[in-house]
Amino acid sequence: GDVVGINVAAEEITERKRTDADLSATQERLRNLNETLAERVEAQAQERDRIWKLSQDLLIVSELSGKIVNVNPAWSAILGWSPYDLVGTSAEWLVHPDDREHSFAELGNLIAGRKTQHLENRILCKDGSYRWLSWFAVPDRGIVYSVGRDITNLKRAQEQLDTLRRQLAHASRQAT
Repeated sequence: GDVVGINVAAEEITERKRTDADLSATQERLRNLNETLAERVEAQAQERDRIWKLSQDLLIVSELSGKIVNVNPAWSAILGWSPYDLVGTSAEWLVHPDDREHSFAELGNLIAGRKTQHLENRILCKDGSYRWLSWFAVPDRGIVYSVGRDITNLKRAQEQLDTLRRQLAHASRQAT
């Protein structure tokens, strides 16, 4: 029962402990960064969805073939069409027959990779009438993102102004 000797073995682990602590701290920072990134992505997605839903302009996503992928609620509010009426169809039938040639020439430009700065055409409403729209469109990775602004009232005002100018010119010629 007597102690004959003591054997002590020691190992320097300070560096390993520092490395473990650094690794834990780095993992915690990465977890926090991932959470922050996920929150930012969610906030951006919610913001994009709000813009999509609240826009007074017609927003449309389509394939280069003209097949409609998605439309925003403004299509229902302005033209009467629901997404169920449009998604999966070609947009060709919506374009006024007199506007199809220049509208599809512009589609050719989009297919070639050029954006559309300003295209005016008439689009069919669900009630059978037409509304004038001014389009801006950008192709990206085989998809076309377009914004259409209703300019029907502007077109009507321009027509009325032209009529008044013609009447004024006619009256002026008769007065002389």
